Amino acid sequence: MSGPPLTAVLPVKELAHAKSRLALPDPDRRHLALGFARDTLCAVLTAGRVDAAVVVTSDEEVAEDLRATAPDRVRVVPDGGTGLGGAVRRGVLAAHADRPGTAVCVVPADLPCLRPGDVDRVLTSSGDRGAFVPDLSRTGTTLLVLPPEHAVTVRYGPGSAGKHAAAGLVPLSDVPRRARQDVDTLADLLLAIRLGTGPATATACERLGLDRYGRREAG
Repeated sequence: MSGPPLTAVLPVKELAHAKSRLALPDPDRRHLALGFARDTLCAVLTAGRVDAAVVVTSDEEVAEDLRATAPDRVRVVPDGGTGLGGAVRRGVLAAHADRPGTAVCVVPADLPCLRPGDVDRVLTSSGDRGAFVPDLSRTGTTLLVLPPEHAVTVRYGPGSAGKHAAAGLVPLSDVPRRARQDVDTLADLLLAIRLGTGPATATACERLGLDRYGRREAG
């Protein structure tokens, strides 16, 4: 795929605090969160335009697991305890330091349905513009695309879709649903399972006894 070099930035929260809204026992929640991150990263690294990835996390288990996915293409930097916005900025700075002139695609690590073709579709749709993908509710944000030299515009949080649009980023609504299907709750996981998750998430769901409707099986 043509276009400038591109680095993906994946901020990943410490597993101890990740995905608390799943309302599952701590070991189960941690295992799912790591599965989400692994599937997201694998989809991103297999996309045609993505040359490398910067994982931003202070969780040693996450760092070791995701770095092993592709040691020659994944750099891990600490998030510095600065929250999601600060983590993204650290990741973008690291990406530019490693590869001057790179474009950046910020990818939240909770998109277990994501496929390489979905990432390519988002990047093609964004062209040379700063752009973002609204989540399924159209109020939040999943992927964020920042061309080379574009100001680091990060407005994740409640109402982030409107904030990103107000900051001049172009909303990309005509992209695959899998690129918009983040997972915060068990209801979200239900939808993700129906769409089809990556192998790490599927294995985690099987291990936890979650059926295809996102509920725990009896017994």
